[in-house]
Order: sequence, then structure tokens, then C-alpha cells
Amino acid sequence: MNPALIWFWGRALRSLRRSAYSLLALSVALAASGCAQQPVAQAAAETKKPQPSPAQAVQPKGPKLPRLELTDELLYGLLLAEIASNSGNLIVAAQAFEDLAKRTHDPRIARSATDAALKAQMPETALESARIWLETDPQSPEALRTLASLLLAANRVEEAEPYLKQILAENEASRADAFMQLNRLLANYDDKAAALAIIQRLAAAYPDLPQAH
Repeated sequence: MNPALIWFWGRALRSLRRSAYSLLALSVALAASGCAQQPVAQAAAETKKPQPSPAQAVQPKGPKLPRLELTDELLYGLLLAEIASNSGNLIVAAQAFEDLAKRTHDPRIARSATDAALKAQMPETALESARIWLETDPQSPEALRTLASLLLAANRVEEAEPYLKQILAENEASRADAFMQLNRLLANYDDKAAALAIIQRLAAAYPDLPQAH
């Protein structure tokens, strides 16, 4: 056998051992979120469900997870992404996670795809994965900040504007700092007039905030 193939498969097997537990955990989580609840016993079904307490009622809900069938193709994709990541093949890992994110629309996988692409220094892949992450988990502040930051880093300021507006609206305590950071980021933007116009539009909603002007 080709020595290079022997080396590759040796590394792959070692990576597989390291990733077995994490892959199993993710597979179990996917199965749990993807399978419909089985009917309970008839006696239990007739029992009135307890009402949640007021404290429980106001707790934020997590993202709506898709129902996924754990097919051989999906498990192969997860395995490929894990092995590539653990063996240091960052580009393959990023591509594999991105493909999984597109096919599954699972926010957990989309977040992993974004992280993998950032590690592999693949900004466009990270941007597309971050879009899926926010689409599938629109209540995630981290997904929102990540997508806005990636758009700013790519000098796509106009695309970032609605996300920046949302960040400012939802974070009153850190709004002043956010404006200061935004001004520093846009200082390097080539189109100074466009950058100034965006800052002015964002600042218009906060006339009493000195850092916005």
C-alpha cells in the first residue's frame, strides 16, 4: 500500500478514536431532536398536564431544532468533519461542516461550521454558515454579532446595517461602547461617505447618546 495512504488512515483512525465520544453525543442529540415523541400510556395521556409556574413561563426558549433522520449520509458527513477537524485538516473540516449546515439547517451544526471556517481562515464560508446559524436561531445574540462582524470585516457595511441596528436596539447597557467600536471599525472603510451615512442613520434613533454623534 502507498505509504502516504497508510499514514493518512493511521491518522484518521487515531482521530476517530478521539472523536468517538463527541460524535456519539451529537448523534444522540440529533436523534432526540429529530424523532417525534412516542404516545404515552393512555392513563398518562388522560392526566392533566401541570401548568408551568410564572418563572418557568418567562424563560426564553431555545432554537427550534429540525427533525433529522440519522441516515448513513449524515453520519458519514459528521464523521468526516470530526476526523478532518481533529487531524488538523481545517479546510476539509470547514467544507464538511458547511455542507452539513446547508443540508440539515440545524443551528448547532451551523455554529460549528462558522467556527470551523474561521479557524480555517475561510471568511466567505464563515459568512454563509453564520447566515444559516442566524436563520435557524434568530434569538441568538452570538449568531447576530458574528454575522454582523463578518459582514463588516468583508467591507459589506450596507448589508451589515440591519444587523447592527438590531444589536444596538437590544443592548442598551453596552450601546455606547458598541457605537465607539463601530466608529473604529468603519474608520478603515474605503467609502467614507457611505460609512458616515450609515453611522448617522444608526445614531438618529439615539439623539441623547453622546457616543453616537
